[in-house]
Amino acid sequence: MLTRPKLRKVLNNRGNSILNGIVATALIGVSAVLISRGYFSGLKFKQLVQQKAGLTSVEDAFVSALTQAAFYLPQPFTTTNPQLTSAQFMNRMLGGSGLDIFGTGTAVMFDNTLASKLDKSNNAKAVREKCNSSSFAPKVPNAASPAEFIFCLSFNNSNNSGKNTFMGSDAAFALVKVTLKGRNGTQRELLTVVPTWQSFVSDPQRTGNYQAHVMYSIYWGSETGEPNVFEKAGFAIKDLR
Repeated sequence: MLTRPKLRKVLNNRGNSILNGIVATALIGVSAVLISRGYFSGLKFKQLVQQKAGLTSVEDAFVSALTQAAFYLPQPFTTTNPQLTSAQFMNRMLGGSGLDIFGTGTAVMFDNTLASKLDKSNNAKAVREKCNSSSFAPKVPNAASPAEFIFCLSFNNSNNSGKNTFMGSDAAFALVKVTLKGRNGTQRELLTVVPTWQSFVSDPQRTGNYQAHVMYSIYWGSETGEPNVFEKAGFAIKDLR
């Protein structure tokens, strides 16, 4: 006959055995799924991890570089005629040699030929086709319209970057929307009110009174093989400097 302490020990041991069995079964199930999908074949699993991690060092630097570019400065337009053309906007954004992403790479004019290498992804193809449409991007505001910009950029591949990194991918491009909003509004105003481009330009303290709300979708990857194409959508609020 089992005493109470012995009975408790047996039950505890049985409980641990059941728990261990559940964990083991779960691990076997996960392994089976990974094997069935080929993730343990060659370097596919390693590639998957490396490619998804490849954007980490670029993402925040890219958004910061956007908001530190000179597109929102008042020259050469005036407060009485604040129209900014698409060409002026892109020239201010990229300069002569592209937008430097703080040592990680360069953003340049959208390259449809390179971007089409990622057409195996339906999402990437759909966005690439929009970016290649002259009626879609870049979109710049007129005086009375909301202070919003929509544009596409490509990223220069680097010969020094590893194949399984963001800058070493066969192609990389982004669709971006930048909205300039006042810093001092109520929470409701921040969500629902978009100032006009005229009001932004007319504010002599614009860089201190406004922030850039940046929404973006980035696509990158390899033209062939697996994994093929990766995508990342994000949102950030950055000060203008």
